[in-house]
Amino acid sequence: MTQSFDKTDQDWSTTEITQNSGFRRIARAINSATVYAGKIKTKEGSIELDWQRTYGLAQRLGNNTGSKKDFITELTAFLTNYESENLRITEQLLKDGKNLRRVWVTNDDIEEFLKLLDDKRFSCGLVANLLLAYGYAKWKKPLKDEPPGAITEDDGDQANTSDNE
Repeated sequence: MTQSFDKTDQDWSTTEITQNSGFRRIARAINSATVYAGKIKTKEGSIELDWQRTYGLAQRLGNNTGSKKDFITELTAFLTNYESENLRITEQLLKDGKNLRRVWVTNDDIEEFLKLLDDKRFSCGLVANLLLAYGYAKWKKPLKDEPPGAITEDDGDQANTSDNE
């Protein structure tokens, strides 16, 4: 029995979870909606947006890690609200000739993440808690396909926009 347990743990690595493109983009969305929400940096300086910071997300998601169905339900509700906020802020900025530089989660990202949850090697709790840890962590560099100027630890708590050029 001990040999069986050890073999199961050796069949996978946590980086299979943390390097998954869907996992990383959803974690960045969580980060953008919680840690870095509220302010933007423009050429004129920092301004406060009517940006809805998502409070209590870690608690809501964390309370649902025991059930894959409940976790997915809560996560997709967050993603729907996050995308709605992105659209609302984008419309605001476009009036001023600016673009939003924030992570946009795609259906491919969601599919990739769902593959992790469906993988029998990983428990929902493991994937969910890693997602929360990454979502609330400080990021030192943007994702490789993230818009230039995306928020990182060096930017403090400001999201970035830019003028259309």
